[in-house]
Amino acid sequence: GIHFEDENWAEAYQAFSNALRVGGLKEPHRIQLLAGLSAYRAGMEDEARTALEQAAQNDKLRAQAKGLLKRLDDV
Repeated sequence: GIHFEDENWAEAYQAFSNALRVGGLKEPHRIQLLAGLSAYRAGMEDEARTALEQAAQNDKLRAQAKGLLKRLDDV
């Protein structure tokens, strides 16, 4: 949403996490990927890793999630 577009990464992560907590999402793995990316960009490594590992469970998002996880490992 808005925080992501404005590059407010920590706030974007919080918004995506809240959406996941509430549930009922059509594509929860995509939201996990966006949460992971937001956390990664905010420097929140543990949160990024958790969200990206969950996103990697989805066949369509696995490559993207694993690519970001590799960046975390390289830091």
